[in-house]
Amino acid sequence: MAEISISSTKLAALLLVGILTSTFLSVAIISVINHDPNDTGDAEKQNPKEELSWNSGMGALAAYQCRKAETKQIILGGVEDNFAEGADGKIALTPKHAYIEKRIGPKGSVTIDRGYDEAGFDRFFLDTVEIPTQLKSGIFVVSARSLTQTSNDSLNVGNTERSWSATEASSYLFGKPEKYADWIANGDIRAAKLFDMKFASGRNLPSGEPMPREFDNLFEYIASGDGDLRQVDVLLGDDHIVDFFGFAVCLPPERDMGLTFQATKSVLNPDYVNLGCADEKGEQSCNPHAGDMLCSASLPMACFKPGSEPIPKSLSDNNLEPVWTGGELRFSDPVVGGTLDDAGDAHALCRKEFGRGFRAATHQERPNRFQYMAKGSPPVSKQAWVHAKTEPYGNCWTLETEYEGAQP
Repeated sequence: MAEISISSTKLAALLLVGILTSTFLSVAIISVINHDPNDTGDAEKQNPKEELSWNSGMGALAAYQCRKAETKQIILGGVEDNFAEGADGKIALTPKHAYIEKRIGPKGSVTIDRGYDEAGFDRFFLDTVEIPTQLKSGIFVVSARSLTQTSNDSLNVGNTERSWSATEASSYLFGKPEKYADWIANGDIRAAKLFDMKFASGRNLPSGEPMPREFDNLFEYIASGDGDLRQVDVLLGDDHIVDFFGFAVCLPPERDMGLTFQATKSVLNPDYVNLGCADEKGEQSCNPHAGDMLCSASLPMACFKPGSEPIPKSLSDNNLEPVWTGGELRFSDPVVGGTLDDAGDAHALCRKEFGRGFRAATHQERPNRFQYMAKGSPPVSKQAWVHAKTEPYGNCWTLETEYEGAQP
């Protein structure tokens, strides 16, 4: 088994497009080109059938996308070598192999002893890998080739010891691909997202009723594991050669962090404050995707009240219309980010301190910009918590309850 980790948290969170400077102004204006504020980057909303941009199993694993700030980990069984006979060697037989063979052996001469790339009829393939239970999404890929023109072989992924009597495995019948609309077939390769690998009802109980399933899909089964890792079996038989299989899973950031912006007084008008990702020198300091400050930190909350105040002439003369909000910014007393459970708590904090109409300031009060201006004064610390309203890992709090939940 091999593991590959590809981290996206080290990628730059923002693109610094332009710095607006003049004799009186040293403020960075950050624009995100072609940014859709409604795009959460949710890998599970993607349809892998829209485009088959891969022609190999490893290509399918590499093409699977995680959300920003998540880390993709690839767990492999075998090596993709186009069924090179004997290249991967034998799989060590375990008590689980003996158990499965005992269950199906009486049906014929079937054995559970097929290794990777090994040919031969009536031989089942069984291997086990460990998958992190903290996963947020994932995909399974297998490359297998039938030795016969027609096949009634099945693939089972999950807990093969219990799949005979209960429902702890997802099944795929090679002879009936039409039953699996969520799976992708490309030559010898089969792939499916873990959410789409459904579990069926179990064998009938003595009463004749079907045994209810405990899990809806393979993702739920893995995520329900007690520890950090969950063992997952891959069982395939009995007239298929297995080249390799793999999982690509997306893991959340290791540390809880929240988004902060820098607040500075406008040098053109002391009654207005500039709030953004960049400091006075134009250096970016925030990360809306994964947060940039530990949630144990105590900082003021940036609170915003939308408004329609016209832009002051001193600001319009310097072409600052794109960042002008017409609203008001205030800053609460310092609060430990981790003490706020959800976005509703953040909004309620602002409403409690400053009155009706105030809510937590977001990272995009102006479209496609991570910098804006409003009436107000910066806090002593200059740095303040800001609500990343579209980024699940950008806050110390969850996104479950939004502004409406803050109403008294």
